[in-house]
Amino acid sequence: MKAIIYTFLFAVLFCSCEDELNRYPKDFLSPEVFETENDIVYALNGTYKALTGMGLAGLDYQNVEPIITDFITDNGFMDKSWMGVVEYWDQRHNQFSQFAERKWARNYMGILRANTVLTYIGDVTMTDDDRVRYDAEARFLRAYFYADLVHFYGDAPMRLEPEGIEGADRERTAKQDVIDFIYTELDSAISVLPRRLDTETGRATKGAAQALKAWVALNNYDYTITKEMCDAIITDGDYFLFHDYAGLFKPENENNSEVIFDIQYMADKTDEKLTEPWTTYFYAWSSFMADYSLANAYYTKEGLPADETNPNFNIQKPFEDRDPRLYATLAVPYSFNGYDNNGDVLYYIPYNKKAYNFSSLRINKYVNYDVEHGLRGKKATGTNTILFRYADVLLMKAEALCMTDGAGAEAEIQSLVNEVRQRQSVMMPKVEDVEGSGLSHEQLMNIIKHERRVEFAIEGTRILDIKRWNIGTEAYSNAQGYDPNLLFYWVVTDDVIVEMENDAIIPSRMMRYLSRESYFLNKIFRSEEAFREQMDNVFTPEQVADYGDLIVEYVQPKYEVYSFRERSFDAVKGYLWPIPYTEIQTNNLINNNNPGY
Repeated sequence: MKAIIYTFLFAVLFCSCEDELNRYPKDFLSPEVFETENDIVYALNGTYKALTGMGLAGLDYQNVEPIITDFITDNGFMDKSWMGVVEYWDQRHNQFSQFAERKWARNYMGILRANTVLTYIGDVTMTDDDRVRYDAEARFLRAYFYADLVHFYGDAPMRLEPEGIEGADRERTAKQDVIDFIYTELDSAISVLPRRLDTETGRATKGAAQALKAWVALNNYDYTITKEMCDAIITDGDYFLFHDYAGLFKPENENNSEVIFDIQYMADKTDEKLTEPWTTYFYAWSSFMADYSLANAYYTKEGLPADETNPNFNIQKPFEDRDPRLYATLAVPYSFNGYDNNGDVLYYIPYNKKAYNFSSLRINKYVNYDVEHGLRGKKATGTNTILFRYADVLLMKAEALCMTDGAGAEAEIQSLVNEVRQRQSVMMPKVEDVEGSGLSHEQLMNIIKHERRVEFAIEGTRILDIKRWNIGTEAYSNAQGYDPNLLFYWVVTDDVIVEMENDAIIPSRMMRYLSRESYFLNKIFRSEEAFREQMDNVFTPEQVADYGDLIVEYVQPKYEVYSFRERSFDAVKGYLWPIPYTEIQTNNLINNNNPGY
């Protein structure tokens, strides 16, 4: 049940009186309209709704936080300028960049709404318990929006009242002062919020406030606070890993045991901006592509790197026997890719999408393949976007331990990482069984970095991980992928015939059949199985036994890594985004921008 959105939607859609319709959302109105507890509830729901980016210009700019940031990092790429992220990927963003303005506006919109609730909640009659809870939820949300601001922009104006035009001028507050304020707000929320909610899912809980505080602390190197918050969540025992990693991101498993806080969405509510776009962006379209470095980060099933250092790794069959999280996260070449209009299974053939997807790697996470075929391109799905989940608590604690105790905490760090690795549907080898024991601080940290990348890919965490670890030069590198021109169906082309003839390995009698269009030449086979079936139809069993595998080697798709776009890390801009030009123009107390802008 998506109680927050349902309540808000009811207020917007089902009030018959025009005067009533004009009263929502409450946070844009004068305070005299706050008359009942429901008015505060609707305003609070509007504050939750700000998480989706509601109210920003253009429908395609809605509901993309925080996942969209993965396509700025080395996890992915999206080259369509209208999305506003490619200039960040290229490191040529500036104060006029639309994405900087949208994120800034989204956060201050949420802060305004929270401020409105907190300012006028005392004027409305309700029970003390409800007042305390609504107050805590608003403080939690305000803390989240301020945390997002300072992580991306640094020093930022502190606005603690629902100001109008008269309050437009506000100087930037030092980042550390904002962080200290966030801690105070969250401590207040933690002390009164319920531990879990069996109903009204999606609202802030004690665990959500603790996870937010741990996340803020980790990104500001306050490791003691991170450990304290993670320990509290673990000790309470309200959350545990969901058994099915792929199922974590499917609509049928929303609000499962692992989810601590998420953004609630609904299917088929596009006009109300209550849906999310990822099935459309990742499934119906092809321009959202994963980078080769992300795919390569997933180890083989035995826990070894997928490269030449692993004697069991086949470079021409790179997706065999890999970490199951790879298949849950990415749609790799020739994998299942939904259904057509007739309900028949589709497979992803990179060659067919080469004009849009340059890496040959699509996104699988957050895709709802069960959506009606005709709705794939309408941004009409309702899968919740997870902001905090229990696996993050485990790995945040592991990182904090590593940074404070180093090798001295090896056993506990291994245990935390192993718990994530050995989820029932994943079951990757334990650290001590592959990486070994007696590891240094640097080795343990590298294990944590790797685990975070493969566990949280396409969830919006990578951009702050890169910043926290100061690995921009390494991470903001050239885009790479598998050349889609070489990932076609199984087909004997003229070039293949020439190659076979030059090698003079295949008997001439077989070559005559291979070079004839009626049998093989330029005849498309949509799978290796179909190609082998045709060989069985044309050649004798002895010929197939002697030469079948060799012929397949000639005609199978070739996995060749190449670079398709260059970039380098801009050390002057560093990791901070620009204060938007519109803010500088309207706020007379901001007269300088971040370095590099």
